[in-house]
Amino acid sequence: MKAIKILCVISALFLVSVSDVSAKSADNTATTPTTIESEKEFVQNVGNEALKIINSSSQVSTDLKKLLKENFAIEKIVKYVLGKKNLSHLNNDEVSKFTEDFMDIQTDAYTKIFSNYKGKKVVFTVTGATPKGESILVSSTIRVSSNKPISVVWQVRKGKIVDAVVESVSTREILRQNIIDRVSNAGGDIKKVVKHIK
Repeated sequence: MKAIKILCVISALFLVSVSDVSAKSADNTATTPTTIESEKEFVQNVGNEALKIINSSSQVSTDLKKLLKENFAIEKIVKYVLGKKNLSHLNNDEVSKFTEDFMDIQTDAYTKIFSNYKGKKVVFTVTGATPKGESILVSSTIRVSSNKPISVVWQVRKGKIVDAVVESVSTREILRQNIIDRVSNAGGDIKKVVKHIK
């Protein structure tokens, strides 16, 4: 739980086979050294910006929400969290409402957690990266003051974060399980969950 909370300080995951040589070359761009280095730099920059928001922003909630929208693949995350079965029962307006509410809930939660770390020494360091299908897994550590560093692996696809795995625990899996539990408690009615998600 502590690891998940620390993740929030910095913040909220496909193999393709082709026979044509030129197509295969295009699909492998995610594994080139240049792409790997750019995704490492991307994650480091997101972490640095998050730290800046924590320590100096006068409107943490607004700036954090902007950071999430610009750097996280929110639509992909929401679709994964809801799951295909639930999505099939929702119209576009309901999905849009859930997405906006999802963003507000995550932003509010992170803002409250951020307040606990304001003024403390938080160090975010990218330590490496490896390709996985069409994604790049960027490894990092987060250290708050003199506490033991927490391991976070960010799954990045085409310049957007789609998951963050904290000490081997996927945050989007946690969010998905939360929706599964809510739907179960609502008698299987995803529409009721969406309506009262906030």
